[in-house]
Amino acid sequence: FGSRDRLGQRVAVADAAGRIGIHSADRGFQTLGQRTLGSEAAALAWASAENRLAVATRDGRLPVLDSGSPDLRELRTAQALGPIPLLSWSPDGYRLAWVCVGTEICVSRPRPGTDTVGPLDDPERLYGHRGTVTQLAWSPDGERLASLALDDRRLRFWSLDPDRTVRDSLATGAGAPLLRVAAGQVTCLLGPSGC
Repeated sequence: FGSRDRLGQRVAVADAAGRIGIHSADRGFQTLGQRTLGSEAAALAWASAENRLAVATRDGRLPVLDSGSPDLRELRTAQALGPIPLLSWSPDGYRLAWVCVGTEICVSRPRPGTDTVGPLDDPERLYGHRGTVTQLAWSPDGERLASLALDDRRLRFWSLDPDRTVRDSLATGAGAPLLRVAAGQVTCLLGPSGC
């Protein structure tokens, strides 16, 4: 599977053998960088700022790669308790959210006083879903994170303080099955009763 960077100029591709490749989207799919992680990738996410690509692996590794280097060197890495099925960068590219234990969401924090990605091994943890989280979406300003769990039919909104720490859950939605969350707005596809 693959993922395009925010400008659509590069494509990241992952294969079943755990190889990640960065390719030019506008120069004949020329290889710009590659790395073998040793475990199959479950999800890829580009940061909007800098040259960062986060890779979630089926064995629970979470490396953040320098997508501008030919060897895609690791900038940060963390080990989760199990597979990481989903991850998402904040719009500014300095916070990374991922599903860390099925019903739990982890959010990295930037280093104090800087705008660099902080350690991934001490994330803020968001608890509240009873079912597996299937989607994450940031608000355009990066101050709120929406999470959707189909099993418990809940959409949760998490507020993040300006100092980039998690404050609390703002609201919970329930009712007809919610299928999608989109950044900037919440989109729900429902039955005849509407949203």
